Parts: sequence; C-alpha cells; structure tokens
Amino acid sequence: MSIQAHQIYRDVADTFTGFFSREVDSRAKYLEQLPIDICTAVVHTIFAAVYSTLSVATLGASSKLNRAAYNRADGQSKGIAKIYSRALHVLNPNASYVKYTAYQSITERIANPILKNAVDSSKKTAFLDRHVVARGAFALGALVAVATSIADLALGSIGTLFSLITLGCSERLNTFTRKHLFVLAVVENVFIGARGFIRPSQGSPEISSRRTLHSPGRKLVF
Repeated sequence: MSIQAHQIYRDVADTFTGFFSREVDSRAKYLEQLPIDICTAVVHTIFAAVYSTLSVATLGASSKLNRAAYNRADGQSKGIAKIYSRALHVLNPNASYVKYTAYQSITERIANPILKNAVDSSKKTAFLDRHVVARGAFALGALVAVATSIADLALGSIGTLFSLITLGCSERLNTFTRKHLFVLAVVENVFIGARGFIRPSQGSPEISSRRTLHSPGRKLVF
C-alpha cells in the first residue's frame, strides 16, 4: 500500500512539475523578455535613424557608414513584430506561425518592388535610366513606403487585437499579424529612397541584397 501511495505521490508531483514548467515558467520567461524587447526596439530605431541621417548627409559617400545604416535599419525593422510575438507567447506559450508562406505585406507587394526597380535602374549605363528614372523611382518608392507602412500598421493592429483575444489559436492569423508588423522597415526604405535620390549609384550592391527589397522567407503556399 505504501508503494502505491508513493507512486501516486510521484505521479502527482510529476504532473504538477510539468504543468508549472509548461504553463507558468514558460510564460514568466516570455514576460521578463518583453520590456527588454521594447527597450531594444526603441534604441535600435534611434540608432537606425541617426546612422541613416548621417549617411544621407554625407551623400552616401562612405560605404562603411552606409553599411552601418543598413545593418541598424535591418535590426530595428523587426521590433514591433518581435514585441507582438513575445506578448502572444505570454498568453499562449504554444502559439505558432505558418512556417513556409508566400504571403506578403502591402509594403512588400507595392513599395519594395519600386525600390528594387530604382536600384536596377541605377546600375544601367544609359544616362536617362541612371540619373532620371532611378531618382524618380527612389523618391516614389520612399513616399509609397510611408503610405504602405501606415496601411500595414493598421492591418497589423487589427490582427494583433484578434490574435491576442483568440490566444493565438490560429497560425494563419498570427502569421498575417506578424507580417504586417514589420512596419519599422519604413525607416530603412525612406532613407534608401533619400540616398538614392541624391546619388543613385551609391550603395547599390548593398541595397540590392537587402531583404527589405525582396520577399523574406521561402515562397510556398500560405
């Protein structure tokens, strides 16, 4: 009888330990990371704006400064999406996303192709393409990026509300929301447009390889 009681005690203890680890400890870890993510996003955004401003002010003449601006901007572009993801996992540690998707945000579908075309035009040998078409495309791309980022933020905010209310039970809704919250990439896109308008040829190799100008992730069915 004592052996059975001991086994029951062990089973209860294991169940409680597993529940605590799965439901409490995991949430606590996500929660303690949330303020760190918020502070990191703010700091990265400030640094990205400073480096990008310096890059524009020097007319894109410094490749090291341009690269630093690209790296800072790329790091901060994920800020809001990361904060959302962390908050979602506080509510539901098991919340997940569609791993392979071709779904694109409005900015990826509209603004990024314009900037990509601007980069391509800046590499052409024809004077008209390199100095007129490219400048126009860079300027247009920056303006469109601002508008599409606002639209993405609106959709992302709506998605966040429903995703959190439903405790992240829908992978598609979670993925949709996160995709539309990469809105801080607007900092990079605006300064790419500004640099390109001032000096179309500057930084083209780095710009053309940026993920913000292409669809991130693997293109499989959503």
